[in-house]
Amino acid sequence: KEKPIPESEPKPTPSEDEETVPKKKLNLPVLKEDTEDGLGPYVKLAQSALACWGYTIVIHGIFGKEMTQKVKDFQEKKGLTIDGEIGPDTWKTLLTISG
Repeated sequence: KEKPIPESEPKPTPSEDEETVPKKKLNLPVLKEDTEDGLGPYVKLAQSALACWGYTIVIHGIFGKEMTQKVKDFQEKKGLTIDGEIGPDTWKTLLTISG
């Protein structure tokens, strides 16, 4: 039989380095120039996010040369691998709200 924790004992609390919200893996496709196969909505999401970061971009769902350059610029500014593709690390940074 388990003993109840006496009220006088402090309950464990997360340290400042621990997150209290569980991490969820983003299930987003890798996007790159000439992405097709019905991924236009994801491209629009990425374009919208770039616009939120201050990039002037047309939100039309087409991943062309102009978008590749903007993604590379974003990756460079954020210290990411500069490949012009939106993979897991770029998605995570792109969709992170910065205060």
